[in-house]
Amino acid sequence: MSYTHITLDVGAAIKAFHVVWNNPGAWSDIIIHLGDFHAIMAFFAVIGHFVEGSGFKYVLFQAGLCSSGSITGVMSGKHYNRCWLLHKTFSEALERFFIEQYLPTMPEKVEEFAQSDTAQETSLTNILNDDTVKEYVKQCQTQKTKCLNGEFGKTPPSTGKNIWS
Repeated sequence: MSYTHITLDVGAAIKAFHVVWNNPGAWSDIIIHLGDFHAIMAFFAVIGHFVEGSGFKYVLFQAGLCSSGSITGVMSGKHYNRCWLLHKTFSEALERFFIEQYLPTMPEKVEEFAQSDTAQETSLTNILNDDTVKEYVKQCQTQKTKCLNGEFGKTPPSTGKNIWS
Protein backbone atom coordinates (compact mmCIF):
# COMPACT_ATOMS: atom_id res chain seq x y z
CA MET A 1 0.00 0.00 0.00
CA SER A 2 1.41 3.40 -0.90
CA TYR A 3 0.99 6.37 1.37
CA THR A 4 0.71 10.06 0.65
CA HIS A 5 2.78 12.20 2.99
CA ILE A 6 1.58 15.76 3.53
CA THR A 7 3.53 18.37 5.50
CA LEU A 8 1.42 21.20 6.88
CA ASP A 9 1.69 24.16 9.17
CA VAL A 10 0.12 23.56 12.59
CA GLY A 11 -3.13 25.42 11.82
CA ALA A 12 -3.81 23.46 8.65
CA ALA A 13 -2.57 20.22 10.22
CA ILE A 14 -5.12 20.45 13.04
CA LYS A 15 -7.96 20.66 10.52
CA ALA A 16 -6.47 17.88 8.39
CA PHE A 17 -6.06 15.60 11.43
CA HIS A 18 -9.77 16.01 12.20
CA VAL A 19 -10.70 15.09 8.63
CA VAL A 20 -8.48 11.99 8.65
CA TRP A 21 -9.57 10.87 12.12
CA ASN A 22 -13.28 11.31 11.36
CA ASN A 23 -13.01 9.31 8.10
CA PRO A 24 -10.30 6.70 8.71
CA GLY A 25 -11.45 4.40 5.90
CA ALA A 26 -11.40 7.09 3.22
CA TRP A 27 -8.13 8.67 4.32
CA SER A 28 -6.14 5.67 5.62
CA ASP A 29 -3.38 6.22 3.05
CA ILE A 30 -2.75 9.85 4.12
CA ILE A 31 0.01 10.64 6.62
CA ILE A 32 0.12 14.21 7.93
CA HIS A 33 3.34 15.71 9.25
CA LEU A 34 3.94 18.98 11.07
CA GLY A 35 6.35 21.32 9.34
CA ASP A 36 9.91 21.61 10.65
CA PHE A 37 9.26 24.95 12.33
CA HIS A 38 6.56 23.60 14.64
CA ALA A 39 8.37 20.31 15.21
CA ILE A 40 11.46 22.19 16.40
CA MET A 41 9.29 24.41 18.60
CA ALA A 42 7.89 21.23 20.15
CA PHE A 43 11.44 19.95 20.73
CA PHE A 44 12.36 23.22 22.44
CA ALA A 45 9.29 22.86 24.65
CA VAL A 46 10.42 19.35 25.61
CA ILE A 47 13.91 20.62 26.45
CA GLY A 48 12.34 23.44 28.48
CA HIS A 49 10.25 20.94 30.42
CA PHE A 50 13.28 18.67 30.85
CA VAL A 51 15.48 21.42 32.35
CA GLU A 52 12.69 22.91 34.48
CA GLY A 53 13.94 23.13 38.04
CA SER A 54 17.60 22.69 37.06
CA GLY A 55 18.38 26.40 37.36
CA PHE A 56 18.50 26.86 33.57
CA LYS A 57 16.21 29.89 33.55
CA TYR A 58 18.02 31.51 36.48
CA VAL A 59 21.36 31.12 34.72
CA LEU A 60 19.94 32.73 31.57
CA PHE A 61 18.47 35.61 33.56
CA GLN A 62 21.58 36.18 35.72
CA ALA A 63 23.83 36.07 32.64
CA GLY A 64 21.70 38.79 31.04
CA LEU A 65 20.79 36.55 28.10
CA CYS A 66 17.06 36.69 28.73
CA SER A 67 14.70 39.00 30.59
CA SER A 68 12.36 37.68 33.23
CA GLY A 69 9.39 38.34 30.95
CA SER A 70 10.61 36.19 28.08
CA ILE A 71 11.83 33.22 30.13
CA THR A 72 8.35 31.66 29.93
CA GLY A 73 8.42 31.83 26.13
CA VAL A 74 11.85 30.22 26.04
CA MET A 75 10.85 27.43 28.42
CA SER A 76 7.67 26.72 26.44
CA GLY A 77 9.49 26.81 23.08
CA LYS A 78 7.31 29.64 21.75
CA HIS A 79 10.16 32.14 21.23
CA TYR A 80 11.76 30.21 18.38
CA ASN A 81 14.70 32.50 17.55
CA ARG A 82 15.49 33.21 21.18
CA CYS A 83 15.37 29.47 21.94
CA TRP A 84 17.91 28.75 19.20
CA LEU A 85 20.26 31.40 20.54
CA LEU A 86 19.89 30.55 24.22
CA HIS A 87 20.09 26.78 23.90
CA LYS A 88 23.11 27.10 21.63
CA THR A 89 24.77 29.56 24.03
CA PHE A 90 23.95 27.48 27.11
CA SER A 91 25.19 24.32 25.43
CA GLU A 92 28.46 26.02 24.48
CA ALA A 93 28.88 27.37 28.03
CA LEU A 94 28.36 23.92 29.57
CA GLU A 95 30.78 22.38 27.09
CA ARG A 96 33.42 25.02 27.87
CA PHE A 97 32.87 24.60 31.60
CA PHE A 98 33.35 20.86 31.27
CA ILE A 99 36.51 21.31 29.21
CA GLU A 100 37.88 23.84 31.74
CA GLN A 101 37.33 21.30 34.50
CA TYR A 102 38.83 18.48 32.44
CA LEU A 103 41.77 20.34 30.83
CA PRO A 104 44.08 20.06 33.84
CA THR A 105 44.21 16.33 33.11
CA MET A 106 45.18 16.87 29.47
CA PRO A 107 48.39 15.04 28.62
CA GLU A 108 51.38 17.28 27.93
CA LYS A 109 51.78 15.74 24.50
CA VAL A 110 48.30 16.89 23.43
CA GLU A 111 48.95 20.40 24.76
CA GLU A 112 52.29 20.59 22.94
CA PHE A 113 50.66 19.31 19.76
CA ALA A 114 47.86 21.90 20.00
CA GLN A 115 50.34 24.76 20.41
CA SER A 116 52.83 23.59 17.78
CA ASP A 117 53.23 25.00 14.28
CA THR A 118 52.54 21.52 12.94
CA ALA A 119 49.01 21.60 14.34
CA GLN A 120 48.36 24.92 12.62
CA GLU A 121 49.64 23.64 9.27
CA THR A 122 47.96 20.26 9.50
CA SER A 123 44.42 19.63 8.39
CA LEU A 124 41.75 18.93 10.98
CA THR A 125 41.47 15.35 9.70
CA ASN A 126 45.15 14.70 10.42
CA ILE A 127 44.85 16.24 13.88
CA LEU A 128 41.82 14.11 14.73
CA ASN A 129 43.60 10.99 13.46
CA ASP A 130 46.60 11.58 15.74
CA ASP A 131 46.75 8.77 18.33
CA THR A 132 47.39 11.16 21.23
CA VAL A 133 44.40 13.32 20.34
CA LYS A 134 42.22 10.21 19.86
CA GLU A 135 43.17 8.95 23.32
CA TYR A 136 42.41 12.34 24.89
CA VAL A 137 39.01 12.52 23.18
CA LYS A 138 38.25 8.97 24.38
CA GLN A 139 39.20 9.96 27.96
CA CYS A 140 37.06 13.09 27.67
CA GLN A 141 34.06 11.01 26.53
CA THR A 142 34.60 8.62 29.45
CA GLN A 143 34.63 11.59 31.82
CA LYS A 144 31.38 12.90 30.29
CA THR A 145 29.77 9.49 30.78
CA LYS A 146 30.82 9.50 34.44
CA CYS A 147 29.41 13.01 34.76
CA LEU A 148 26.07 11.97 33.22
CA ASN A 149 25.90 8.97 35.53
CA GLY A 150 26.01 11.31 38.52
CA GLU A 151 29.48 10.40 39.80
CA PHE A 152 30.25 14.09 40.40
CA GLY A 153 26.93 15.11 41.95
CA LYS A 154 23.26 15.34 41.04
CA THR A 155 23.33 18.51 38.92
CA PRO A 156 25.42 17.25 35.97
CA PRO A 157 22.98 14.50 34.99
CA SER A 158 20.07 16.95 34.76
CA THR A 159 21.87 19.68 32.81
CA GLY A 160 24.44 17.59 30.95
CA LYS A 161 21.82 15.56 29.09
CA ASN A 162 20.79 18.82 27.44
CA ILE A 163 24.05 18.86 25.47
CA TRP A 164 25.64 15.43 25.58
CA SER A 165 22.77 13.08 24.83
